[in-house]
Amino acid sequence: MRAVLWDMDGTLVDTEPLWGKATFRMAESMGRKLTAEARARTVGGTTINTVRVCAENAGIQLSPEDEQRWVQWMFAEVGKLFATGIEFRPGVQRLLTELRDTEIPMALVTNTARQLTDISLATIGPEYFAVSVCADEVEHGKPAPDVYLAAARALGLKPEQCLALEDSPAGMAAAASAGARVIGVPVEPGVQTQEGITALGELFAGQTDLGNITAADLHRAYRQLHGRPRLSV
Repeated sequence: MRAVLWDMDGTLVDTEPLWGKATFRMAESMGRKLTAEARARTVGGTTINTVRVCAENAGIQLSPEDEQRWVQWMFAEVGKLFATGIEFRPGVQRLLTELRDTEIPMALVTNTARQLTDISLATIGPEYFAVSVCADEVEHGKPAPDVYLAAARALGLKPEQCLALEDSPAGMAAAASAGARVIGVPVEPGVQTQEGITALGELFAGQTDLGNITAADLHRAYRQLHGRPRLSV
């Protein structure tokens, strides 16, 4: 394991509930409450994907201009929610510090746009990351592999030399199709580890979060993932 590639929302920081709150508000503003199934399809996706899911849920068609207006609406709404405070996921601060102290390079790899990522980074600590890559800085966001390929390239590594930590199906698919080894750490209700992805609890019995996971554990997990079947996407 030459580097760790971190997803942000839901993996590093507990911001998925905030995205969920904004998503439910947007759906109601479009005219219909969001179903749980539709909400699950937005977790870890790009903002434009969230807009389209909400529009489909409401039974309306949006022009490209309308879509962009809703994207900006989401950025403003989520920005206000972020300003109320962002909390870390369990164990993350300690693990970030341990990885940095053992000189393991890290990258932040997110589907969140740069303008919101920088708000979160101010809390997380930009000094932990050699690079950060956002979906609006590549051609395609997750589940496409672009953000992970860009992060590995910026670190001067091959994706298979990296371990990715992800909470959403879209993120898991992106990291796996890029060629990284992936640990699934889902936290949102109803979100399952994608088929072909190894869940944290499979590697460390009883673990549902990173609270007790060490840098040595991640090295061990990386070795265990060697040779496991790759996710087909």
